[in-house]
Amino acid sequence: PPTAGNRTRIAAMVDYLVDTGHEVAMLLLPAVDRAGWDVAGMRERLAWCEVAEEPARARGFWARRARASGRRAGTDAGPIGVDDWCPEWFRARARARVAAWKPDVVVVEYVFLSACLEGLAAVHPCVTVIDTQDLMHRRRAVYDAIGLPPQWFHTTYAEERRGLARADLVLAIQDEEAAVLREMVGPGRVLRVAHARPLRPAPLEAARPGRLLLVASYNDVNVRGLA
Repeated sequence: PPTAGNRTRIAAMVDYLVDTGHEVAMLLLPAVDRAGWDVAGMRERLAWCEVAEEPARARGFWARRARASGRRAGTDAGPIGVDDWCPEWFRARARARVAAWKPDVVVVEYVFLSACLEGLAAVHPCVTVIDTQDLMHRRRAVYDAIGLPPQWFHTTYAEERRGLARADLVLAIQDEEAAVLREMVGPGRVLRVAHARPLRPAPLEAARPGRLLLVASYNDVNVRGLA
């Protein structure tokens, strides 16, 4: 369900593509919040939707990754490698799905899943896209500015650039992010695709002085921003 900005963005993009006559499918890497996913609802909207099953030999991937990187609550072991959150078995499953379904375009959400684009040209030529959602090499500075250890993915400029180089096209949300991405991958490979939710302005007569409603996902940066 669209309970956060990234989910709302993806849902809007899918709705637009489906409504304009495109077939859209989705391959999902299982994550810790999987129990809250509306997989049935996604399958009603998509050509197909698969939550990739972790092979028995790879069980506990996220726990091992947390131990290896030292990222338990309140700790920080430095930047994360751009491929550290993209297990090899998931990359193989992506290649298999592309080979079988033969899509015209493959869109990867977040640079840390960009390794799924490697090897696709050998199984089925297609346009490859990374929807960045954020500039991951700048996330550390955001946490440092509010005095918190990084709680989510962050990497170096070089690692992010290495991941972005795998795609034919890179999507940005904001103009300022697009300018940085053009410096990283070249001007001809970056498109800005802003949030596409329609605005519904509230009537001015309904405004109440001194009252503010903030609608945002529940994460540490948003919470600290209210302090």
